[in-house]
Amino acid sequence: MTWLKSALALMLALIGFAASAANLDEIRKQTRYSMDLTGWLDIDGAGMVTAHGLDQDVAKLPPSVVNRVAQAASGWRFATPTPGVAPAAMRVPMRLRMEARRNAEGYIADLRIAGAGFGEVPPVERVTFAKAPSTRAIDGYRGGVSGNVHLVVRVGRDGKPMQVVAEQVNLTVVDSERGMARWRGVLANFGIRLARQWRFIPPTAGRFASRSDWTVRIPVRFFSDGRMPPEQGQWDFYIPGPRQEIPWDTGSEDGLDVDRSSVANDIDLPGSGLQLLTSLDVETPSSATADRNP
Repeated sequence: MTWLKSALALMLALIGFAASAANLDEIRKQTRYSMDLTGWLDIDGAGMVTAHGLDQDVAKLPPSVVNRVAQAASGWRFATPTPGVAPAAMRVPMRLRMEARRNAEGYIADLRIAGAGFGEVPPVERVTFAKAPSTRAIDGYRGGVSGNVHLVVRVGRDGKPMQVVAEQVNLTVVDSERGMARWRGVLANFGIRLARQWRFIPPTAGRFASRSDWTVRIPVRFFSDGRMPPEQGQWDFYIPGPRQEIPWDTGSEDGLDVDRSSVANDIDLPGSGLQLLTSLDVETPSSATADRNP
């Protein structure tokens, strides 16, 4: 049994004796697995991918993950930086977020590439922190529950947050439905309070510089009881929470926000970076693979 299965078994045990078998089955159905990967792409003058690689040891990764990335990358095409002008071939970094679930037989199912980021955006063309947030408040959280809070922050030209929404809270512990809703509220409120204290530096160059405000996504991870985040290339598990509506215009016409990075305090400005013209993943996700993990 892998560490992930052991952790999941412990997580389910935390439900307590009041949980019924039906509750456990429902929780298992809700549980999702995620894996963060980094790597690189070689892109030719037409925007086609000619080669790719992962920074992680592919021999230690599930074969289904390696094959899925290779299959998707072979069909990617990117917009050229200057319309009508073919750039020279280049190598760019990439970040990938894999997601899956585990079926009743214990195999990986519905494996997909859920998010990605390509290329490097100069600091002057994106929103950055005026001062890196101290992790003391996050590390000092002692609420007794772990989870990931995906914050959406509307930043004004003065660098102050105008509005903050916890778009989604994914828990890594289990309770009753009522209890999980309460824990999501606790983490969401804590994350929002932190974000309102942050200060940012707006972009001063590039196509976003003239805006009156900017919408950024910042994931924050909370841990309790000594639990540490998995390394890149390892599966993590979570119980997804409901998505909240964003009550303002996010400027989504600039491009799909496909970056669901789990790196704490990592700012993502939707529409920045290389623009992917094709689908992020292959058309039909695989239903199941021979991999036993997670």
